[in-house]
Amino acid sequence: MDIRIGSKNGAQVASLPAVAEQIQSKIQSCQEQWLEELSAEPGRLIDVEQGVHQQFSQLADQMVATLLAEASRRSAMRQAQKKSWLGRLANFVRQKNAL
Repeated sequence: MDIRIGSKNGAQVASLPAVAEQIQSKIQSCQEQWLEELSAEPGRLIDVEQGVHQQFSQLADQMVATLLAEASRRSAMRQAQKKSWLGRLANFVRQKNAL
């Protein structure tokens, strides 16, 4: 099962390591921007805080989509293995060994 962003034709969700790296990079770039904004205008604390919350919410959504995609891939792989002759053979061997 392919999980895509936005629509059926959207970009496919990246792997967990790739998304973790993207999130780390995004946080680092945003931190500098937020710090500059706050240093220049301390009175904009509420705006910066809202921006931080919004960015982390979007990053959390991205991570959840990636986790869903990975779980789906794993589930699909297990289902395919159960249906294949190799999966049936492995089950047969396990049953024989259990006797």
